[in-house]
Amino acid sequence: MRRIISWVYPPLNPITPNSPSFRHTTFTLRRYSINHSKSVRRKAQIARIRY
Repeated sequence: MRRIISWVYPPLNPITPNSPSFRHTTFTLRRYSINHSKSVRRKAQIARIRY
């Protein structure tokens, strides 16, 4: 999880709650977590069918 955050958050720009980069990073994190949970659920269904 730390690797994902360090990849999403560029260390060069200081993040303030009202900056567009902060909104963008929270949006990217949310989108990534949603996609990740969907893919994990799909893999679990496939594994359940397979085994």
